Amino acid sequence: LSMGISASMIKSTSRGDKRKLGIIAYFTRLIRQAFGWQMHRYAIEADGNRYRGRATEIFVANYGMVGINLIEKPLNVRPDDGKVDLLLFRPRTVLDLPALLWQMVILRQKKTPKYRQISAARNITIRTTPPLAVQADGELIGTTPVKITVIPRALRVIVP
Repeated sequence: LSMGISASMIKSTSRGDKRKLGIIAYFTRLIRQAFGWQMHRYAIEADGNRYRGRATEIFVANYGMVGINLIEKPLNVRPDDGKVDLLLFRPRTVLDLPALLWQMVILRQKKTPKYRQISAARNITIRTTPPLAVQADGELIGTTPVKITVIPRALRVIVP
């Protein structure tokens, strides 16, 4: 689940572009937006704790992409720990991405100017100013505010 750059990218990509170009259509939109990202004010309540700030992108994740450990391993985001992680990214332009990735993945710092991580095991409420589009698994599902309830062990996964 996310709001910010990714949801804006999904919202602004036409069905025709998706049919013609597939996943590349999203990247063309991302490139068009890359030098004009906006920071949005957020207010988050996670398990009774309150957080405020500004971010370009807010992810709520309990797992990244299957087979790609970019997020899971360095940030300790695990699908079986009974919690979700909020990842708050603060790049102002695409030029800030190398520093963000360095801070997040290489140095494994949990709190830096370009990145912040918050964990929650029960409830999360996310509000933004202005309200932002929200996407889940590549589909728009509404706008902020968003209320999330964590349900540990709600999904069984069978693997070989």
